[in-house]
Amino acid sequence: MIFLNAAALGLLGLAVPLILLYLLKMKRHERTVSSTFLWQKVVNDIQATSPFQKLQRNLLLFLQLVILGFLVFAIARPTLASKEQEGRSFAVILDCSASMRAREADGRERFAQAKELALDIADHLGGAKEPGEMMVITAGRRTLVRKGFTSDRAALRKTIEELRAADTRADAAEALALAVAALKDRRNPEIVFISDGTGTSLASAQGVKNFRFLRVGAATENLGITRLDVRPASPKALAELKAKGALDDGRYPYQVFCAVKNAGTRPAKSILTVSFEGRVVGAREVELAAGTETSLVFKERFPPGLLEAKLESDDALAADNVARAIVRPAEEVRVAVVGRKNPFLERALQSMPYVDLSFPADPSAGSYDLVICDRVVPAKLPDTNLLLIAPDRDLDGYARAGEIRFPEILDWQKDHPLFRSADFHDVHVSRAQAVKPETRGRVLAKGTGGAPLLLLTQDPGRSFRAILTFSLVDSDWPLRPSFPIFFANLLQYARDFNTLGNVPFYRTGTIVSLPPLGEAEIVSPSGATSRVPAGLFADTDEAGLYAASWGAERKMRFAVNLLDEQETTIAPATELAVGSETVAAQPRLKEVNREIWMWVALGVLAVALIEWWAFHRKIGY
Repeated sequence: MIFLNAAALGLLGLAVPLILLYLLKMKRHERTVSSTFLWQKVVNDIQATSPFQKLQRNLLLFLQLVILGFLVFAIARPTLASKEQEGRSFAVILDCSASMRAREADGRERFAQAKELALDIADHLGGAKEPGEMMVITAGRRTLVRKGFTSDRAALRKTIEELRAADTRADAAEALALAVAALKDRRNPEIVFISDGTGTSLASAQGVKNFRFLRVGAATENLGITRLDVRPASPKALAELKAKGALDDGRYPYQVFCAVKNAGTRPAKSILTVSFEGRVVGAREVELAAGTETSLVFKERFPPGLLEAKLESDDALAADNVARAIVRPAEEVRVAVVGRKNPFLERALQSMPYVDLSFPADPSAGSYDLVICDRVVPAKLPDTNLLLIAPDRDLDGYARAGEIRFPEILDWQKDHPLFRSADFHDVHVSRAQAVKPETRGRVLAKGTGGAPLLLLTQDPGRSFRAILTFSLVDSDWPLRPSFPIFFANLLQYARDFNTLGNVPFYRTGTIVSLPPLGEAEIVSPSGATSRVPAGLFADTDEAGLYAASWGAERKMRFAVNLLDEQETTIAPATELAVGSETVAAQPRLKEVNREIWMWVALGVLAVALIEWWAFHRKIGY
């Protein structure tokens, strides 16, 4: 119990004059009587020299002292501390960023502390008379409403206990905007942001009221890998090494760049090791002053495989102590061109690195990653990736139906890998093949009236077939920037299909572009399995090594790293700028003070009635 007006307790001193009133002798009035025998006590009092008398037992004095105590108690405004949040609407935002996975002195993650605070709010939403309500929002790479407004404590507890932090940044501003919108027109709205506050920017927030920042975490010392870059040798250097036979062992030269930061407040020392498929190939000692960063370079030769850089540091955050990359040397794309001679096409293909270009009479007799048939289709098409330019005969699933004069390119699939960074607004076509309705394939580019200009056919796990319905010589496309861009994309598309990607690593939270092989099974670093229909994989919230498979024959690995200087800095914030205000951090939700003076006042009234009854009963005798 606390007193909001504790100074009023000094009024208890009024009990002294009240008691003195009962100690003072009564003033007697003189009267003439016939005898003093019956009034001897009164005579003795008059003759006494002291004005005080012995304090006698007196019910009225006791009751009056009780009334005085109650009145002073009520004026002091006594309150009882309680966590009950009756009648309030809470939007609780939990920070799920990577820094919330930092371990504290007790060995637990910060996010475990955050969940305890959220559970405490849920458990004290008030009684049945005027229950409060609460919604749960998580701020991670994506803002998600985990539970809408409810007073069901069991449901809220279940939702909160199932939450997990991720190895990504958190978009707290988006989560706050969602909370503000959700609390509009709600009674007694409160926004509670549970976070360590690291890297959080809410200065641009608007319309935020009744905002509380519950801070978790105390650890500040952390070393982390903030950058990784794996650079292969240049095409020219590789060509020279290949001519000398230096690449015959399958090992290619690389430079590995690592940046390590000490985000703590004290100097730190560690060892950075670089290993390939579990075998250490290099190690350097790292010694950094507080808040400084250093870069290290390793030069080694590796075959295709898993490269790993690791800090030998047992600090608070484990996710930034390891960075991985899948090393894949640049491989040549074997391209065959069949048909009439086209200098524009040949020049574009020959200008691109890692292209092995040939002009076979029968492409089915060799092994190629991509076969381009320019206005001539051989009797037997090879079972590989195909680009057919204005085919001179009907094919399975492609039936010609005349000619279209001057079709204007109206639309193309800008999000498809073949059209990445390619603009066709300035491309003009004089004539193109019209196709019958039974023609199969996805229309990637269309002209006037929806006429297909580029068709793509690809079955899951099979090679693709692209058909361009117009000839290059019947357009000005070879003179436009989109021409070499398109064929570079085409080569990359064919390379990705055959080599299963060439990206060394991804950062957490980014989308991974998978080879176009149909539905894939993805196994995360923690062992969770998911199935991805086709194309893109977005659940990269966990740092580590992922495995993808398309049946038993086609498999690949890809690495996902944190590499985030902001999340490596784990020192908790003491305050947050929210809009134009600064909100100080507090360790927990403040207790609600419930004043009880009104009940004390009722007690005063009850005792006063008893005193009135006792007084009148006494004088009645």
